[in-house]
Amino acid sequence: MAKKHSTSALTAEQKAAQEARFAENHVYDYVIIGSGNASLVVSSLLVKKGFRVCILEAHDIPGGYVQSFHMGEYFFCGQVHYIWGCGPGGKIYEFLKHLGLEKDITFELMDPKGYDVMSMPDGKRIPIPYGFDALVQHIETAYPGQGAGVKKFTDLILRVRKEFSFLPSRAFTVMDYLTTWYKVLNVIRYRNSTVQEMFDACGVQKEAQDVLLANAGDFMECADKLSFFAFAGLFGGYNTGSYYPTKHFKYYVDRLAQFITDQPGCHIYYETEVTKIVTEKSKVKHVLTKDGKTFRAKNFICNADPALASTWITGEDFPIEYKKKLRYEYSPSGLI
Repeated sequence: MAKKHSTSALTAEQKAAQEARFAENHVYDYVIIGSGNASLVVSSLLVKKGFRVCILEAHDIPGGYVQSFHMGEYFFCGQVHYIWGCGPGGKIYEFLKHLGLEKDITFELMDPKGYDVMSMPDGKRIPIPYGFDALVQHIETAYPGQGAGVKKFTDLILRVRKEFSFLPSRAFTVMDYLTTWYKVLNVIRYRNSTVQEMFDACGVQKEAQDVLLANAGDFMECADKLSFFAFAGLFGGYNTGSYYPTKHFKYYVDRLAQFITDQPGCHIYYETEVTKIVTEKSKVKHVLTKDGKTFRAKNFICNADPALASTWITGEDFPIEYKKKLRYEYSPSGLI
């Protein structure tokens, strides 16, 4: 099924063009492994600053989690269906504005009355609107007596999201602990809580839980295993405005890839799977690919799964504390 409907692999002409480009011995400031959304964003910002960037992608198309496939005349995004932060002042909008692409890559706000609809087993259809107060009212109307618990739960989401803004985007310092702890009491208290634990603490009843979990499919995880913070980030983000690209996610990905390769000395190599990251004295010297190529740069960034990428590293061993961090359980959404 996937083989039948995925985009075709590189043509002989495309492969020849990549080989010819590699033979030119380009010098890069950054080599980036993987072409997922994070890679495309950081690469766009780097090339905007004038750095020469090379992206190595194992697949034949860019996008990673956001890549699209076609069936017949239509394209479908493999996972992402709508996102937030696309209006003026939002992170995605301001990122595109910085690149000068905000009028090229545009987004449409989904229906404010219900950007999502939860179809319940009893036949009721509950719209998921912007504004938690409206959501509480929808649930209370459908299931009298259940609005109060939902209000406690959504109020807690709002408090936690506000506290997130007080956290620094770097490692905590002693001064941070002294000056910030009292501003993030809910973050401290609920840092290890699951969604189910917070449902129970807030008195959210069964039907209301089902409605609130309409977006949990993004995580492919049940409430008793799903991080409350992850859910608060996602559900609270959608609550600020859910958007879909005017020209599809495929255009968003392809346009960023084009923006990168349009800059002098910047390239994306497809079907170029990294197999080794060669290090010396805790520094990356170069990376090797499955087809025998060597890529060098002043800096390297890896946008691949950390546990997988750690198996590529040769030349020296990881400290034991790093190895422990790499032994993690995969989220079901990792299947994508």
